[in-house]
Amino acid sequence: MSPFRKFVALHDERGFSLAEMLVVLSIMAMICLSLSSIFGNQGKLSRQRSVQAAHDELAAAAQTARRKGKRVVVRISGPGLTVRTATGEPADRIVFRADGSSSGGYIYADGRPVLLVDTLFGRAHAI
Repeated sequence: MSPFRKFVALHDERGFSLAEMLVVLSIMAMICLSLSSIFGNQGKLSRQRSVQAAHDELAAAAQTARRKGKRVVVRISGPGLTVRTATGEPADRIVFRADGSSSGGYIYADGRPVLLVDTLFGRAHAI
């Protein structure tokens, strides 16, 4: 055996072939995509929980105002939640009155409206 063939034979067994590397990279890419879809939804779920909590709080406040015959003030706070009046002006609260009406307005989550509070009946509706 020539010295060149001996050198090639020794170094032929080291490393991975291109096909093996591509297979490993494609498997890793699939794992990364599946993990990103799982953890990428966490923010969306958190926002949905905040909106649902705000909706429940508004409904409870409207019921309390009617039942006790007193006005109830609700300040909405949560990750990414803001309040605006029906005319679009920023507000810090929604007021429910004893007659069932309210100051009304919109609840925004991350810049888009998600809840509407009716001024006449004081009900919160998902948008």
